[in-house]
Amino acid sequence: MNKWFGCFGLTFLHGAMVLGQPSTVMDVKRQIPHVFKVVEFPIGQNRSQLMATIDTIAPTYSLAKLINNHSQYINYLSANYSSVKPSSLITPGMSLSQANEAYHQAIANDTVFNRHFLTMAAYYLQGQGIIINGFIPPAKPVLTMPALMQIASRFFERSETVPNGLIIWHLNQRDIAQSNYNPTVQNQPLIEAFCSEAIINWSFTNEWISFPYDPDFYAEVKSLEARTAQLTTPDDRRQVVRPAMRELMSRNKVLEKMLLAEYEHALDWLGFTLIH
Repeated sequence: MNKWFGCFGLTFLHGAMVLGQPSTVMDVKRQIPHVFKVVEFPIGQNRSQLMATIDTIAPTYSLAKLINNHSQYINYLSANYSSVKPSSLITPGMSLSQANEAYHQAIANDTVFNRHFLTMAAYYLQGQGIIINGFIPPAKPVLTMPALMQIASRFFERSETVPNGLIIWHLNQRDIAQSNYNPTVQNQPLIEAFCSEAIINWSFTNEWISFPYDPDFYAEVKSLEARTAQLTTPDDRRQVVRPAMRELMSRNKVLEKMLLAEYEHALDWLGFTLIH
């Protein structure tokens, strides 16, 4: 076996373990402000609005590949598990530089988001053979596929057919956490973020476009519409449609196949272990 010893760690060229230079909690937290930027977003003729978005970070940062390849994952965490509300920080008349400074300072000091970000980073760096000195992430929870499907199904708000026979989807990315958060479920925010990103990625594929037209699935959607046709208020329809759509998606084999493929692609750094 070829070996190399150095001050930064131990590498086995033909072995299973590769240890890199240890990181620190401060190293990780220092990268958080660079993940976000406030941009000017046009909202109409001669009108714009300042909005916080996910930025790309330089490849010299230890989390660059994670951040740059998984912006939807980070976006879900910041939108649903952060105490920072951009609308309360970014006020009319603020310059772009002032808005960025205010947001970066707030997100860097946000203990809620920092905790989940640090846990995510620890799993990712562990996959690279790097530990974070002073931080031990929680043991990854073990999920069955049915349990993961239950979480993923909550992102499907409803679907509807239109006169030309197409199916229109309405996905829910906002109130999953608030209405379903269970503090006893270890790493629930990271599991939700995985499902969110997987479903958004799926929505840009040809498979997503074609799968609703499976005859059995299409028939169930039409049946659901028939059951709600006489309901006159949006709230009444939502009370029927939301649980029915989630139940339908929780046993959808195409969704299951997609989640498994996404999991196997990124299992080294995800915040859970899937048994199937």
